Amino acid sequence: MGGRFRQPGEDMLFLIHGLGVDHRMWVFQQRRLTRDYHIKAPDLPGFGENPPPENTAFDPLVHLADFVADEIKSSGADKVNLCGYSMGGTLALMVALRNPGLVDSLALVCSSPCWGGGRKWVRGLTLGPLALLSASFLGFGMRAGVYRHLKGEADRNLLLDMLGKADKYFSARLLKSLFAVDLRPRLGEIKVPTLIIGGERDLLAPVSHQRFLHQGIEGSSLALIPGAGHYYCIQKPDDFASRLADFERGIITR
Repeated sequence: MGGRFRQPGEDMLFLIHGLGVDHRMWVFQQRRLTRDYHIKAPDLPGFGENPPPENTAFDPLVHLADFVADEIKSSGADKVNLCGYSMGGTLALMVALRNPGLVDSLALVCSSPCWGGGRKWVRGLTLGPLALLSASFLGFGMRAGVYRHLKGEADRNLLLDMLGKADKYFSARLLKSLFAVDLRPRLGEIKVPTLIIGGERDLLAPVSHQRFLHQGIEGSSLALIPGAGHYYCIQKPDDFASRLADFERGIITR
């Protein structure tokens, strides 16, 4: 499920969306990115047109990471340039760690290797019925943080439709898994070129978490965007697309 944006480029850019949205979040950047890359952006299970998994006897994050790896393998590409936003960045890390032969480069956008790191109070929000409530609040937060930046009724309706199609129960399970995972001890295993982009005003994936990534991944590049929050790549799609394109060309924009 999801989208494959057509373009003339031979290199594949594989995009992983975040929690609460689906592959359509990338339409805001696709005009710039499709100039040079063959883009694949699937709906993760539980989002968009992809139903949540029926079996619940597994770690949902591991399930999604394996889903992404399978999608890459079936894409026909030997390796991909892997970009993930928010939860999608954590999944990109997991894919690179579990299947290093599939990844040529990484771009981690407003993401974290340890969502609960240094914030013990957050974990309480993922327990029992609070997890479902927290998942709903994330949707409200995105609506409030992004809606005013979108121009035109079509884009605003697109955002509302994405939020409405996210499975709240599976999202609640993902939240619990996200705030339990800690990939910091394994960041040194990442050996591919890596770009880390964070917003200086991001409260969900704060600057300290961007520094965890930067310090843990040898040779990585870090870009902290002044004035940007967690929804940077939707709020400022042209800036994001430009930075990502420059990175993939080997020209790091700081």
